[in-house]
Amino acid sequence: MSFLVIAFIIILLLRLLFNAMAKREIIRLFSNHSVLVCGEKGSGKDLLFGYVVRRRKRKYISNVDYGGVRIPFDPVSQWSLGGNRLANLVEGTLTPYEYPYDDNIDYYISDGGCYFPCQENSLLNRRYPSVPLFAALSRHLGDCRIHMNVQSPNRIWDKLREQATRYIWIEHSKLYFGKFVRMKLYLYERLSSCQDHVRPMRSGGGKFGKAERRKSEQTYGMIRKHVIWFKKNYQYDDRAFKALLKGVSEDEEKSNVSS
Repeated sequence: MSFLVIAFIIILLLRLLFNAMAKREIIRLFSNHSVLVCGEKGSGKDLLFGYVVRRRKRKYISNVDYGGVRIPFDPVSQWSLGGNRLANLVEGTLTPYEYPYDDNIDYYISDGGCYFPCQENSLLNRRYPSVPLFAALSRHLGDCRIHMNVQSPNRIWDKLREQATRYIWIEHSKLYFGKFVRMKLYLYERLSSCQDHVRPMRSGGGKFGKAERRKSEQTYGMIRKHVIWFKKNYQYDDRAFKALLKGVSEDEEKSNVSS
């Protein structure tokens, strides 16, 4: 009986360790890369954004209030570069511009396909030529990253999609007791692997297994599968676009719902 108890404790401790290591890897991903988070409707994309924002404890810019110190997202003013375009950069005719925010204030854009849909590529290229330039220069300007979520990675404007350097596919999330989230997700190094939902290779040990894993990484890039647990100790409006389209603030919409 004591053996079973000891075995249970060891398994529990290992699971807690692996969970902590997985969450640490995800936080590091958001700290070092511009991340495109994908998943079907209701899979938990905003849950992950909220978790990352709360764990990182930094000021951020977003179209959704995940708690903490948030600056509302306004792409027209924040990504305009003072009206400078690629031609100004190439021709040396830049208008003086100073980025208005401190360093390390990242962007978290929920439902990026609503702002920058791929089917409107021509319109976006014509009306907002400074946006791709801002994305390319974001590290120079504010040492910041642009994180976006969308149902499918190919629904984002290609000029922004290609600026992401890591990708996450959330398979599903489940909330227990209204507080605890279990999330299954995959981390990708390559966009094509995320688009195709490639799963990490399972192989045996030994030289043959290592060779197969190396071959798989050469073909598909780094892929990691994680099942993480975290506490949802924050609130956010998962229907923020309803208030936006009504022309009211998120706080006003919340007060209307509660009353």
